[in-house]
Amino acid sequence: MNRIMTTTLSADRDEALALVEKYFDGATSLAEERRLRVLLADMRLTGTELDEARAVMGFALRGKRSTASRRRHSMLPAVGVAASVAVAVTVFATMLTRPSDGNVLMYEGGCRITDTHRVLSMVDSDLDAFGAAASDTEQQISSELQEISAMWN
Repeated sequence: MNRIMTTTLSADRDEALALVEKYFDGATSLAEERRLRVLLADMRLTGTELDEARAVMGFALRGKRSTASRRRHSMLPAVGVAASVAVAVTVFATMLTRPSDGNVLMYEGGCRITDTHRVLSMVDSDLDAFGAAASDTEQQISSELQEISAMWN
């Protein structure tokens, strides 16, 4: 009986690892993502890749505290978006507060753009896109946390 459980556990771990790779490539179907969530809920399946997937997908590890490096790793996308927004806001604010000497420059598709109004409009559009991406990410995280909460209740 133990041998059967070990074989099943090994097969589940292999399936989970394959689905984790597919998940991070953005290639899982809804059914595969659900299956991955079920597999990750089984704490008998261990490994760094599975622990990272649990952290990214919002699963709390019972009885274990995540390390600072794992927390930093799972927060990298959010930090990257925040840094990009900060840079864009700084550039935009600098352009608004400093008098323009006609040296505003931006490239789009390899074309040089020097029109101040067009550049500011493009920066504003980029900021809107950053805001929408951040909002979508926040909604997705909230939705996943609600799903996890429903699974535990």
